[in-house]
Amino acid sequence: MMFKINKPFMKRTSQLFIFSFFFSLLFVSLSCKKDPETPKPVVTAPEAAFTYTVDKLEATFTSTSTNNPTELSWDFGDGKSGTGEKVTHVYDSVGNYTVKLTAKNSAGENFTSQQILFKEQIIEIKTSFGTMIMWLYNETPKHKANFLKLASENFFDGVTFHRIVKDFVIQGGDPLSKDDDPDNDGTGGPGYTIPAEIRSDLKHIYGAVGAARTQNPAKASSGSQFYIVVNKAGTPNLNTQYTVFGQIIQGMDVAMTIADQPNSGSPSNRPDNNIVMDVNILQKTRAEILADYNYTVK
Repeated sequence: MMFKINKPFMKRTSQLFIFSFFFSLLFVSLSCKKDPETPKPVVTAPEAAFTYTVDKLEATFTSTSTNNPTELSWDFGDGKSGTGEKVTHVYDSVGNYTVKLTAKNSAGENFTSQQILFKEQIIEIKTSFGTMIMWLYNETPKHKANFLKLASENFFDGVTFHRIVKDFVIQGGDPLSKDDDPDNDGTGGPGYTIPAEIRSDLKHIYGAVGAARTQNPAKASSGSQFYIVVNKAGTPNLNTQYTVFGQIIQGMDVAMTIADQPNSGSPSNRPDNNIVMDVNILQKTRAEILADYNYTVK
């Protein structure tokens, strides 16, 4: 028996097959299609930049680098380094330093550098007879730091040179010399002493600045009283006995004029008229000190 297939039936079957085939392809295509990816941000290499402030020997550096650096490293120019967006560094001495900042991220790195110049702090002593300029020795750091501290607090302003001995020294720095009692001059101070920093290479030459003291076994210095040697041959008998912490680098003619003023004579040698001082801190580069005072900083 022979079966005959109805043509309309075959046509419908073929159409159904084709429709099913393309539907399957469409399903597979849609199933395999991935979700659209979020575009990745473009990373650009950083541009290094920084600002800084200085206070005495302390410098604070702040990065102003752009393009989102992930790593910031500093070379302070004195053999030391640091990391971070804001860093503080204390230098051991005054000088010129090249500071370098390197900024990095995944796209690369960039660096920049700047010259940092620190100035020396020197002392200006004004009087009615003129002005003296004093250099403070780095070799006596306790005395230097103390004198700068007192000067920054205006401690010396208004005190007098209460003792003048011709061909020897002129002495001042006692806060009691501000009052009306001349008998207590030379007995005052800030309320503390400074450990001796006596050095064999710092001698009592003409213009040397030394720290006065009481008679004590440790040879500890007065907290504020100082003297200036006005003997052109120096006062070698004071060597190894008192701390020399400075030198008058300009204005010794003023010191000599003060030494010549009339006074009460021994033992107090107090001037007949008050010789008031005004003490200030000046900041100068070493080149400026050489040019202005003909003094070479060692």
